[in-house]
Amino acid sequence: MKVSFTVPPAARKRHSVPRVRKKSGEAHSTSASAGRMSVELKERLEQLVVDSTWIPGPQWAEFMRETACHLHLVFPQQSGFLLAMGLLSSLSPYPVNRLARHQLHLYVENLWSHLQAGVPWTWPVLFEEVLFEKREMSASEFLERLLEAARSDPRNPGRKRENLAWRHAVFTHRGNTKQSLEDLVLIRRVGEVHLCLVADGVSRSTVGSGADAVRVAARVFEENAERIDAALRDLDAEKPLDVWAPRARFVLMDAASMINQALIEAIRGRHEGTLLPSHEIMSLACTMALIRKDACVLAQCGDCAAFLFEEGRLIPLTREHTVRYENLLAFLEGRPRLPGPPAAVTHLLPHAVNTAGVQVLVPTLGDLVTFSFVRLSSGSRLLVTTDGILPKNIRRRGYLAEELRGLPADLPVEEQVQRLARRALQELGEDNLGFALWIPETKCS
Repeated sequence: MKVSFTVPPAARKRHSVPRVRKKSGEAHSTSASAGRMSVELKERLEQLVVDSTWIPGPQWAEFMRETACHLHLVFPQQSGFLLAMGLLSSLSPYPVNRLARHQLHLYVENLWSHLQAGVPWTWPVLFEEVLFEKREMSASEFLERLLEAARSDPRNPGRKRENLAWRHAVFTHRGNTKQSLEDLVLIRRVGEVHLCLVADGVSRSTVGSGADAVRVAARVFEENAERIDAALRDLDAEKPLDVWAPRARFVLMDAASMINQALIEAIRGRHEGTLLPSHEIMSLACTMALIRKDACVLAQCGDCAAFLFEEGRLIPLTREHTVRYENLLAFLEGRPRLPGPPAAVTHLLPHAVNTAGVQVLVPTLGDLVTFSFVRLSSGSRLLVTTDGILPKNIRRRGYLAEELRGLPADLPVEEQVQRLARRALQELGEDNLGFALWIPETKCS
C-alpha cells in the first residue's frame, strides 16, 4: 500500500506554546503544560489524513516540525519520546497507551508495521530506539530521521530500481542440545528467480515427529521439481513488479499447499481413525521467499522469520504466529485470550483445529500464511531463518544486527554465514539452526 500523511489546510494553523513558570508552582505548572501539550498533540495528529503518495509530503513535514519544536521547548528532556508515543497512538488502530512496557516493545517490534500497512518498515526500528534506548533524543531529530528513513524504505515505490544478481549460502546445525536435526533449508533457482524454503519441524509425540515433517517437505520439493522449476521459469524477472508480485504469491501458495497436503496424507497414513484433541500431530513452520533482481515476496507460517538488513538496521519482514502475539492483539481488541504457553506456535502446516471436541485436519491454507513484499537494493542483505537463532526475548535479538554490522559487505557470503552461525551458537544453541543469507552483486545500475 502506498501512503503518506498530509494535513488539511484548516489543521495547519499555528498553536501557541504553553509557558512554564520557573519560579513558583513549577511542578504544578509543568503538569498543566504537559496536559495541554498532550491534548494539543492529540488534536493535531487526529487531523492527519492519508493520501495516495508514499513519503510524507512537505505540508506534513512542516506541520510536524512545528509540533516537534513545541514539544522540545516544553519538555526538552523527553520530547522525542513524547512525539513517538503521539505518532504511535495516532497511526495505530489500537489503544497502545494501554500497553505495559514489555507489551509495547512486542507491538512496535513485530506487529505495528504489519497491521498498519502504510507505516514504512524502517520506522519501527527508529521508534524502538527513541522509546527504549535513547529517551534523550529530541523530537526534531527523531522526526528528521523518520522522514529520511521513509525516502529509502524498502516498500517505497519511488525507491531507485537496481539490476542485481544474488548470491546465497545456507546453514543447518543440530544445535548444542538437540539430538536430531529438524530444520530444513532448500533453494531452487531458474535464471534470475530464486525460491527459498526454510522450515522447522514441530515434534509431536503421538503422530509423527518434526524430523518426519521436514522429510515430507524435502520429498515434496524433490518429487515436484519439474513443476516448481516451470513455475519459476514463468516468473520472468523482467516483468513489471505489479504483474510479477501477485504471480509470485500464487507460486508460494501453491508450494505451501503441496507441502500441507503431503503432511496431511502422511498423518492419515499413520493414523487412519479419528484424531482426538489428545493426539499431537507432526507439523511444520516455514518461511518461503521468491527473490528476483530487485524485489522479494515472502510467505510465512509459524515462528520462522525473515529480516532485511540495510544501513545498519535489522528490519523484521515477517510476523510471528505465536500465542504471545495473538494474545497481545486479543488484549488490544478486547477478545478472549488463547490458552497455552506464550511461545506456542499458532499457525502451522498442516492446520489442525478443534471442532466440537474432535480434532480435524483442514486441507486448505486459508489465512494461515501471511505475505510480505519488499523492494531490494545493492545495500540489502536478506536473512531467512527458523527460530533457532531468534531469542524469545525481543531485546536480545540485537546481537543479529550487531553481528551483521561487523561483516564486511565484500566478504564472501559463505564466510558471512559461518560467522553468523558461530555467533548464534554462542548466543543460543539450544535449538536447531537453519537459515539462508542472500547478498547482492550489482550487475548494472
